[in-house]
Amino acid sequence: MKKLLKMQTLSIYIALLAIIALFSILSPTFLSVSNAMTILRQISSLGIMAMGMMFVMLLGNVDLSVGTSVSLIGICMAYFMVNMHLSIGVTVLLGIAIGLVIGFLNGFVVTYCKIPSIIATLGTSWVFKGSRKDKGGSHRQPCNQDR
Repeated sequence: MKKLLKMQTLSIYIALLAIIALFSILSPTFLSVSNAMTILRQISSLGIMAMGMMFVMLLGNVDLSVGTSVSLIGICMAYFMVNMHLSIGVTVLLGIAIGLVIGFLNGFVVTYCKIPSIIATLGTSWVFKGSRKDKGGSHRQPCNQDR
């Protein structure tokens, strides 16, 4: 069994090296410091969310509302800055407060209402998705619009 796991791990690393080699051949800027910094910048928010999800999963639960929660918080923060003309610091504090309220709501439903976490967070995910569409507008805006 250990030998099989070792072979699987080795094959994953070989595949990763093959992909890196392919992309570096196809694009001369792939192995540049600039590209590495761009990739790290773009995945930083995903890494932060993954760290939070790690604790939830270590406790044997699942949170399906993370993505919609983050998008709702982002839309609310943009609304605060654009429409209410709040400073960045106040907006960040309000975003953190909204995240805390969302987390408290999910925790309350799971802990005190005794609803399984996968069901509770799926339900709150749909509530947040509806709130996001209401606050952010549910119409699509094309990128290449003729002006």
